[in-house]
Amino acid sequence: MDFSSLPIWRRVTLVRPYHFPKKHFRINPWARAMLRSSEEELKPREVDLVLLSGEQLGIENSLHYFDLRFWFTSKNTGITPPRGIDLCPLEVGFALRRQYIDQPEGEVLHIAMKPRPLPSVTKRNQHYYLTVSHDKLHPSEPNELWLRATRSDISLSPRSKIIFVRP
Repeated sequence: MDFSSLPIWRRVTLVRPYHFPKKHFRINPWARAMLRSSEEELKPREVDLVLLSGEQLGIENSLHYFDLRFWFTSKNTGITPPRGIDLCPLEVGFALRRQYIDQPEGEVLHIAMKPRPLPSVTKRNQHYYLTVSHDKLHPSEPNELWLRATRSDISLSPRSKIIFVRP
């Protein structure tokens, strides 16, 4: 699949160390732990993001998020890696959440990245990835901007919105 002709959806600036704001958005404990696992300094740099739907990726019914990584890392499976998109570095989730403050209510963006284990918060060494959303933690609460670490064993649908970086 060739995605190199798709337009850039948004440009974000990646930085580290992270400065967690007191306002604007919330971060769940697993996302915070994931971000703290890589605190070495990173010089600011801009990356271009591409937004794809599950349907554009060829997902007909569902695909486990964890299986996305095989499109980019498998050499012996006969899968041809897609052109024009790549997996995101960890910093994209934080940068996008910090900069995408006008996100529509109800939208959930799945960050295409290599899922990471969080042994400190899981019993079975479950892997997690980041999502950027504008939704509720509980039905009785108002919608808020969130950065969450989400278990990678969830299924993506044709309507799922997935963020990649332009190589």
